[in-house]
Amino acid sequence: MTRNIWTECHVKDKSVIFEKFGGMWGWVLNNKKSLLTNQPQTDTRSTGTPKGHIDIETFLAVPAIVNNKLVGIISLANADKYDKKDLEIVKRLSSLYAIAINRKHSDETIKKSEEKYRNIVEKFLKISNEILIEISKKRLI
Repeated sequence: MTRNIWTECHVKDKSVIFEKFGGMWGWVLNNKKSLLTNQPQTDTRSTGTPKGHIDIETFLAVPAIVNNKLVGIISLANADKYDKKDLEIVKRLSSLYAIAINRKHSDETIKKSEEKYRNIVEKFLKISNEILIEISKKRLI
């Protein structure tokens, strides 16, 4: 959000987590296709906005996809007008965003895997050490 939209929005019980994919942005996510409209009020994909929501005058959204997997969305609203050049720029940005999200997920997976195997090695070393201690005790007897 490029400005303090949160305080301007008066939707009751609002959240930054959207549980249902609806309206135009939901269409973008569900269809994995971009959408540009300068008249969202007449677009058949529009379901309007919730009570208290800021009016949407213009809308542009691009899915963030990497390896055919949807990882997010970049959506813009309320410029004076969007055009094909804006769409192309946001598509490029979306590609970079998708790569960054994919990289973050990969890093998290690697980190979890490293932690898992570190725990296995630590347990192995602990058991090996205990066995060596027992063997050396028996030799002393």
